[in-house]
Amino acid sequence: MKNRIKLYLFMFILLSVSVNASFFERVYLPPPLMSGNSSGNFNFQTIIVHNLNVTGTTYFLNDSVTFIHDSDDENHHLNVDLTNLDRIWSNLLKTETKVTTLNNASGWYANITPTEYGSLTFNVAGENGKISAENFPMILKLYNGTSQNPILNRIYINNSNNPAIIVSDSEPIGSHVMVARILVGTVTEQIYGAALVPDNLFGAFKKLLRLQRLKGLFYLEGFNISANTTDLSIGTGKYISTIENQFSNANVSLSSGFFIVKNDGSFAQYTSLNQITQYSTGEVFGSNKYYLATVGVVPYNGHVRIMLLISRKPKTEYTSIITAEVDNYHTSVEHPTQDFLKTNFLPIAKIIVNSNSDLLQYQSNEEYYEDIRLNPY
Repeated sequence: MKNRIKLYLFMFILLSVSVNASFFERVYLPPPLMSGNSSGNFNFQTIIVHNLNVTGTTYFLNDSVTFIHDSDDENHHLNVDLTNLDRIWSNLLKTETKVTTLNNASGWYANITPTEYGSLTFNVAGENGKISAENFPMILKLYNGTSQNPILNRIYINNSNNPAIIVSDSEPIGSHVMVARILVGTVTEQIYGAALVPDNLFGAFKKLLRLQRLKGLFYLEGFNISANTTDLSIGTGKYISTIENQFSNANVSLSSGFFIVKNDGSFAQYTSLNQITQYSTGEVFGSNKYYLATVGVVPYNGHVRIMLLISRKPKTEYTSIITAEVDNYHTSVEHPTQDFLKTNFLPIAKIIVNSNSDLLQYQSNEEYYEDIRLNPY
């Protein structure tokens, strides 16, 4: 008798229903699940499914376990899949969104525009939210810094019940959707850099993306280097930011301007190499000494700005091009230490500079630079 009950139970559990229901059609499925007790009494449950549009075989095992057997002969555990989907979408924009920057006499602004559907939908801490279409394009005033001390603006959403896009000069606390990060100097000067890729549809890999973001930018193609004794130029190119391909459509050069971050954390903008007077560790150059500099770019708005990373002071300062090139004291600096810049810096070339001039030095590779686009470290 017990074996017969087990057999019946097994047959009922495997009972399947072929479903091909149109949208808004109410479908009553036969009750494949029974519950029972030791006395052999069984109760059957009726399952009502609304708005089902499935072609395949559906297995209902109990009130909380549902499988779909699809046309590819695969089983899907709906409860687990939907729970995982909720986790995947947590703290994300669900709408493709474009962020750009603009400037006028009063300062810098971020222009936020959903690129589809008009409204902006998102999820914060598992709760869905929406900002309606009439709020866009949304123009947000950014915090202005100074030339020496720019401010990193964080643009984010942190509340699904009372949704608003917030601009802050500090990191958000708790669950949030990051829309953009923009490093702003003064009202009239260029932005130092910007990360304008929101936490959006690629959120299925959000944790991996954030880990990837910490690794910085990756070179794809272009950014061709042209240099002589007086200047170095960098062409247009493509790079990877997290997992998205990005494009720089501007040619830039040292003579058109670059910036460095000094040992005390302040920023300085220059147009000539002889304006640099000290190592990245803060010591002043000795007379007629040679030092290394890593030339890289920091993106913003489809453009880039040149940033130089000045070498550390060696135990004994280098007195020739060859000693600087060999760099026995490992003084070269390959990536910024400032939190935002170190994840938004793309190394392009290494140069050798004499502390008494603004001239690039001719290296053993018969160039005025070492190309590090494919092998920055």
